[in-house]
Amino acid sequence: MKYSVLAENYENLEKIAAKLEKTRIVAELLKKTPEKLLSEVVLLLNGRVFPSWSEAELGVANQLMIKSISKAYGINEKEIVNLFKKTGDLGLTVEKLSEKKRQATLGKKELTVEKVFENLKLIAEQTGKGSQERKMNLIAELLSQANPKETRYIARTVLGQLRIGVAEGIVRDAIARAFEVSPKTVENAWFLNPDYGEISEIAKEKGERGLKKVKIELGRPIKVLLAEKSPSLEDALNSFEEPAIEYKYDGTRMLIHKKGDLFWIFTRRLENITKAFPDVVEVCKK
Repeated sequence: MKYSVLAENYENLEKIAAKLEKTRIVAELLKKTPEKLLSEVVLLLNGRVFPSWSEAELGVANQLMIKSISKAYGINEKEIVNLFKKTGDLGLTVEKLSEKKRQATLGKKELTVEKVFENLKLIAEQTGKGSQERKMNLIAELLSQANPKETRYIARTVLGQLRIGVAEGIVRDAIARAFEVSPKTVENAWFLNPDYGEISEIAKEKGERGLKKVKIELGRPIKVLLAEKSPSLEDALNSFEEPAIEYKYDGTRMLIHKKGDLFWIFTRRLENITKAFPDVVEVCKK
């Protein structure tokens, strides 16, 4: 699948504010997406390479992106910084520079979604000595192969700033519309498997019945439902037929999965768990 197809949809979504129209555009794209690429496209539409529960990240900041642009086009970093100050967006910055520096290359292959996703995953995998240099080379490789519009969205995706206004709710409704299933069923499946990439595959292959069979998997966190604020206790109690009340304790929200002697702990503040539950954390290390 050509990455230009995704870039065209990005641009259309960026121009539109109405959620219903965004949902329609995404749904039409999902219908046309090859099954083997459906998960990747859904993640990329959310500006992600990994599902929301994953701790993996690309780890690329503005300065590394500027160096990558410089390497891709042979442009002085100062020139890039000056243009960035005017645009406020490294995506638009690299697009403008690409338009100026681009040269036709005979036999040049068009960039594909597969290639972009492959490089993005490789960027996240780079660690240790020389990792920044390797990340820069992977980014520069994509930018040098991309057309100007594609560079805008490659840069934004790498930086985690896609700016097309496609939130998880739009992806949920688009999956439901594309594969003729209930949005509520899609959402319920996502609560147990917070990866709309996989959920879209299940919706396409197995429909409503398949989505209802999604279960909790050990080692994969579920989506914790947060409480909603209410004006008063009376209003809160009247909102449900059979309300239940429990104490709320201050602390760290976490999920603990256990299989035999193996533990998984999911939290955003592991340092607090270490202090409060040193024995549990020690078990996880075994």
